[in-house]
Amino acid sequence: MVTDQVAAESTTSDSQRAPFSVSVRMDGKRALVAVGGELDLTTVPILDQHLEPLKGLVDEVEYQLADLTFIDAFGLRSLLAYETDPGRGVSIRTPSLQVRRLLEIVGIASITDEIT
Repeated sequence: MVTDQVAAESTTSDSQRAPFSVSVRMDGKRALVAVGGELDLTTVPILDQHLEPLKGLVDEVEYQLADLTFIDAFGLRSLLAYETDPGRGVSIRTPSLQVRRLLEIVGIASITDEIT
């Protein structure tokens, strides 16, 4: 069961770019991380700031990326960095078309768990 308490939440906006948002909810030893907007070199530090406190506390990070409109290599690296911890896992649910395409290009589309 997912707790109703939001562990962390951020939203940024700049007149030159789409708003960026991160929301973290806890479900036992799993963190549900919703990311929206553009995940790139300038917004990765915001995501990392939310993920850092989770290390050692959760066994899995499940990303919900339906609202992610853009992702670059820096964003992908940040999403996958959690998986480098021993015994930790990463999964992606409902990836946007842009995210799905990038995962296919780099050959890791198998980490997605889409709901159709």
